[in-house]
Amino acid sequence: MRVFCFLTFVLLLLFSAVNAYNKHTRTAEQDIEIALLQAEIAQLRDLRSQDAVAFAEHIENINNRIDEIDSSITVNVDCYEYHSTQAVITMICNRRDFDPNVAIAVAIAESELNPLSVNKDSGAVGLYQMTPIMIKHHGMTKDQAVDVVISTELFVKQMQIWIDKHGLEMAIRCWAEGEHGAVTLGKGKWYSDRIIKMR
Repeated sequence: MRVFCFLTFVLLLLFSAVNAYNKHTRTAEQDIEIALLQAEIAQLRDLRSQDAVAFAEHIENINNRIDEIDSSITVNVDCYEYHSTQAVITMICNRRDFDPNVAIAVAIAESELNPLSVNKDSGAVGLYQMTPIMIKHHGMTKDQAVDVVISTELFVKQMQIWIDKHGLEMAIRCWAEGEHGAVTLGKGKWYSDRIIKMR
């Protein structure tokens, strides 16, 4: 009888522990949602300087939404966000079955992981430095090109097309030089070597 009671007690403890673990373990979808909410803060930087009250309200709202998913997380506004950007890129790439290390390496090489980066000479913008011609070709707006999620989705989609046609190394060269420049003219080897070394 004592043995039975003891075993029952142990099983109850294990059951409680499993429930507690499951309660605090997020799903992949929840991880993505949290990462996207954290990335949303990057889009509010201009508002922060223009309207501090509205900015604070936005941040409180985002934190409340995150808290509904996982109460252990609070967004630190002053600490965006190198890692938040990487988290969003990684989750999108994993969802699209694309190597996130390639996307992150390109984003670092192109913009140092700054989604608001602008090249004043070429007009290229965003994480992956999309040129005005590329933005127009894909029917995007400039705001969409600097959006972490939208630009990463497009980057992955375009890279997968080139990888299917030419392989990874040439696809990376295509991103830097365009398909004609990379495939026909043989440009961009220095770029692909750099990215492959970084990833």
